[in-house]
Amino acid sequence: MIDALANGLPLTAQTDAESFNARQAEEHANCTQIEALDLLRRNGGHVAGMLRGLSDEQLERTAISPRGRTLTIEDAVERGLVAHLSGHFETVQEALHGVAD
Repeated sequence: MIDALANGLPLTAQTDAESFNARQAEEHANCTQIEALDLLRRNGGHVAGMLRGLSDEQLERTAISPRGRTLTIEDAVERGLVAHLSGHFETVQEALHGVAD
């Protein structure tokens, strides 16, 4: 979604976060812990590099989401990416506490 916003592409159902998450969950349903960590490292590095490379013009772009909301890249990063990763962090913490009990 961030890449689409940055490049002025229309936001379609394909860039909808819930659709993306559902596809990712299906693709990685049987992922091991080692594979999950590898995905996190690779994808995290890719996303960080993409965000660092955005121009001021790209950061200021807005688009209408598939749900009719106006989004900026800042919105997508703060509400989408950061909130999304925080949710994963909480899930990992819960899993670790479950293992420790």
